[in-house]
Amino acid sequence: MDVYESLNEYYGAHDESARLATRHGQVEFSTAVAYIEKYLAPGMRILEIGAGTGRYAHYFARKGYHVDAVELLQSNIDRFSGETAPGEDVRVTQGNAVDLSEYPSDRYDITLLLGPMYHLFTQEDQLSALSEAIRVTKGGGVLFVAYCMADAAILRHGFVRGEVHALIERGLLDPVTFYATSTPAEVFELYRKEKIDALTAHFDSVERLHYLASDGYANHMRQTVDEMDGETFALYLDYHLTVCERPDMTGLTHHSLDILKKKSQGGCGVLAIRPAEATDAERLAEIQKEAFRPLYERYRDEGSPYLRGAEDILTRLHAPEYRYWCIERDGETVGGVFYQKIGEGTYYLQRIYIAPAQQSRGTASSAILLCERELADAKRFFVDFPIDRPMNRRCYEKAGYSDTGKRAAVNEKLTLVLYTKGAPAEAAEPGK
Repeated sequence: MDVYESLNEYYGAHDESARLATRHGQVEFSTAVAYIEKYLAPGMRILEIGAGTGRYAHYFARKGYHVDAVELLQSNIDRFSGETAPGEDVRVTQGNAVDLSEYPSDRYDITLLLGPMYHLFTQEDQLSALSEAIRVTKGGGVLFVAYCMADAAILRHGFVRGEVHALIERGLLDPVTFYATSTPAEVFELYRKEKIDALTAHFDSVERLHYLASDGYANHMRQTVDEMDGETFALYLDYHLTVCERPDMTGLTHHSLDILKKKSQGGCGVLAIRPAEATDAERLAEIQKEAFRPLYERYRDEGSPYLRGAEDILTRLHAPEYRYWCIERDGETVGGVFYQKIGEGTYYLQRIYIAPAQQSRGTASSAILLCERELADAKRFFVDFPIDRPMNRRCYEKAGYSDTGKRAAVNEKLTLVLYTKGAPAEAAEPGK
C-alpha cells in the first residue's frame, strides 16, 4: 500500500475535523490557535500545507486573513470547498507538501505544516517538506510544524491496548531502545524530540521560538476531558497553556508543535566560488557524503557520489576536462560544484552539492550562475537529476535550465531527467 492509498483509506473512515471538535481535540486545536495568534497581525498572508478539510484555514479566513491552502486528498478538498463560507478569503488547491513549486519563495507571513509530517516516512521527504515550508515563508515569518510523538503512541497502543508484543514481532518497535518505526500501512510516522531536533538542525535559516505539547496529557484521559463541564474545561485549558512548554510536560504528549522563525534574508551572508584545490578534497568529500546520503538511501544507486571520497575529487581536480569550484558563504566552504567539458562550447554540470544546513537558501542556483560566468566559451549546458526531485527541478529552472524531454532509467527506483540551457546550437549531449 502506498502513502496516497493509505491516507485515502484512513481519512475516508476518520473525520479529522470532528476529532478536533471533541473536548480532547479542542485542547490541541486551541493550543495551536493561541500560539499562531501570538504572531498574527492584520494583513498577513497564511499558507496551510496539508489543510485537510480546512479546520484551521476556515478559522483564520473567517477572522479576515488571506489563507492559501494545499491539500493532497481530493475528498478533503471537496469537503473543504463545501464548507467555505461566503466572503472567506481562502483558496484551496491540490498539492503535495514535498513539492510546492507552484508557490513563490518568501511569500507568506505564517506557514502551517500541521499534518504532513505525520505521513512522511523517509528522512528525504521529511526534509523536503520542511525545506519547502521554509522556502515559501518570508524572512521574519513564522512556521508551525506538528508531529505525532512516539512514546505516547507506545503507551496507548502498546501497553494500554495490549499490542506491544505484536508491534515488536512486526518489527515496528525495538524491544531494547523502544524506538518506533512506521510504514504507510501504519498511516502515522512517529517522532521523538531528538529526531525533530536532528531534522531542524539541517536548516540554519530558521531558529526555534517554542517547542510545546499540543495536547499534553489530554489524550491519555480523553473520557475525563470530554466529560468536563464548561467551567472545568476552561480551567483545564488555562492550566495546559501554562505548562505546555515545560520540558517535563512535553515527553508524553501525543502531538507536539515546533514553532520556527525564518531568519531575515540579510543573515544569509555573502556567496562566492573559488577554484578547488587539493587541500579542499577532504572537506568537500565530507560535505558531499552528507548531502547525498538521503539520495543514496532512497535510490541505492551504486554510482552515487555518496560512495565517492576525496580520491575521486582529486582525480577530477587534476583532469583537464573538469572545472571544479568550492562554494563558500562568508568564507566558509559549504559545497562543491564541477563541470565537464564534453564538446566545443558544451559543458555538463556533473555534480553540485550543498551542506544540508545551507540548503533552501538559493545557494545552489546562485552558485551555478557564478560558475557559468567563469566558462567564457560555453554555449550550452546540460544537467541530469532524479525525475522525482522537485527541489532539484526548481533549482535548475531558477538557474535558467529547461527540460529536454529525455529520460534515462538507472535502476527500478531511479530515473534521470535531462535538462539543458543555452543557445540552440549544435552540441553534443552527455554520453554522445
